[in-house]
This record gives sequence, C-alpha cells and structure tokens, in this order.
Amino acid sequence: MSNLENLRESVIEQAHEKGRMKLLDSKKKIDDEFEMQKSLIIKKKEAEHERKLKELQQKYQIIFQQLKNKERQSTLVSK
Repeated sequence: MSNLENLRESVIEQAHEKGRMKLLDSKKKIDDEFEMQKSLIIKKKEAEHERKLKELQQKYQIIFQQLKNKERQSTLVSK
C-alpha cells in the first residue's frame, strides 16, 4: 500500500471510530433520559395512588362513623 492509501484508511478508521463514539454517547443520553422520565412517571403514579387511597380511607372513616352514630341512636331509642 502506498502512503496515500494508508492515510486514507487511517482517516476512514478514525471517522468510523468517532461515529461509534458519538453513537454510544447519544445512546447513553437517550437511555438516561428514558430512565429519568420513567422515574418521574412512576413517582406521579405512586402519588396519585396514595392520594386515592387517602381519599378512600377518609370516605370509609366517614361511613364507619355514620354507622356508629346510627347504632348509638338506635340503642338510645330502644332504652
């Protein structure tokens, strides 16, 4: 091979290596962004589930208290 051909091959190899490095860097950035978005979505869903659970617990407590009050009223009436 001539020096010119060697130089050409070297330049092509360097370009390919730079391309591979850019591809790996871009893939890492995309993966990191994906994980961050996934984490945010999970946190939002967990917060929503927690809010709904508290809401249901409050409704249950109200219903339970109403039943206790009715029970007390019925025992007072029957005395």
